[in-house]
Amino acid sequence: MLFTAILVCFYFVYLLLRIDPKLIYQSQEPVFFFERHFFNEFLGYPGGPNEVISRFLSQFFYHSWTGALLLVLVFASVTWNTKLLIRSINSNRPLLFLHLVPSAFLLASHSDYKFPLALTLG
Repeated sequence: MLFTAILVCFYFVYLLLRIDPKLIYQSQEPVFFFERHFFNEFLGYPGGPNEVISRFLSQFFYHSWTGALLLVLVFASVTWNTKLLIRSINSNRPLLFLHLVPSAFLLASHSDYKFPLALTLG
C-alpha cells in the first residue's frame, strides 16, 4: 500500500514537471462544446461517446496540475481494474506488482504529446 502511494505521488510529480499536460493540450488542441449538434456528431459511430468524454476531460489539461491529477486518477482506475481482473482470474496466488504494469505503459504512452486520451479511457 505504501509503495502504491509513493508511486502515485511519483506519477503526479512526473506528469506535472516532466510531461506537463499543458503541452499535451497545446499539441492536441481538443475542441469541446456544450451543444446538441456537437454531441450528435459523435453518437453516430462506435467509440464516439468515448471521444466526447475524452475531449471534455482534455479541457482540464489547460492547467498543468489539473491535467496531471486527471491522468493520475485515470491511471489509478486502470490499476484498480487490473487488480480486480487478476484477482478474479486467480485468487489463490499473491498479486505481486503485476497490476501496476498497465499504468506504467500508459505513463510512457502519454510521454508522447500526440497520444490521445480516448485510447486511455476506452
